[in-house]
Amino acid sequence: MVVGLNLFFMYYTLLRGFSKGLKWQYRFLFSCLIQICIEICLFETIECVYINYFVPSMVYINKLTK
Repeated sequence: MVVGLNLFFMYYTLLRGFSKGLKWQYRFLFSCLIQICIEICLFETIECVYINYFVPSMVYINKLTK
């Protein structure tokens, strides 16, 4: 079902792009690229730091207090 929904929304986005024109398509592409860069550079970095530094340090501090 999820694959079917993804295919439908890709199809819908393609139809929307054809109806809106080339300028809209370039804006959409630019927005997607900015979103991907922010996702990778900011959110994934924060997630890695949280999982690999903060969580283990909390566990270590908890072990020291017991």
